[in-house]
Amino acid sequence: MTALRAVVTGADTGLAAGLAHLVLWLLAGLAATIFATERRRTLSPRRLRLDSRDLEPI
Repeated sequence: MTALRAVVTGADTGLAAGLAHLVLWLLAGLAATIFATERRRTLSPRRLRLDSRDLEPI
């Protein structure tokens, strides 16, 4: 909001701080997304086992 206000009014004060705040939130969201995705990609040993019904004849 600070950055938007600075852009609309043409003021130089607050633009850098607002953009820095926005970038920090972006990085935090990106880190949380990567963490959640990597956590869900892990398979348990039980899910790694092949079932004979899953095998197709050659």
